[in-house]
Amino acid sequence: MTDRAEFTAALAQPTAAAAIEGYVRALTHVAIRAGGLVVAFEDAAAADAATAELWALAEQHRRADLRRLVQAVADRGPLPAGWDVDSATDAVWLVATPRAAHVALQTLGWSADRLVAAVTAQLRALLIPSDDRNPA
Repeated sequence: MTDRAEFTAALAQPTAAAAIEGYVRALTHVAIRAGGLVVAFEDAAAADAATAELWALAEQHRRADLRRLVQAVADRGPLPAGWDVDSATDAVWLVATPRAAHVALQTLGWSADRLVAAVTAQLRALLIPSDDRNPA
């Protein structure tokens, strides 16, 4: 997925904060178009072994895509103390889920901009040292 133009443009942003926001915006566009299908896929995986294998593979790809974001952030400066690319990828993988995006957009009625703002804030808090998030 991160080979798509919207994601590559986000990963090419000059700052970690801009890369995160652009990436989350691209994820939100995907969630708007396909969030319901992804949630249905995940639900079907709970009931069928063959679908569960496909879901596991899809999650591996999602994690690899998110790792590209984390690596892009790490390439622009240090991650917060105690985080390396792998552990930070795990944290991002837990936060930036298709189900959460779908719930925010469909159940909570959030706008795309509100979802982008919320997830961007969460990922910035995870990936950017606090001194760099709020320069004095």
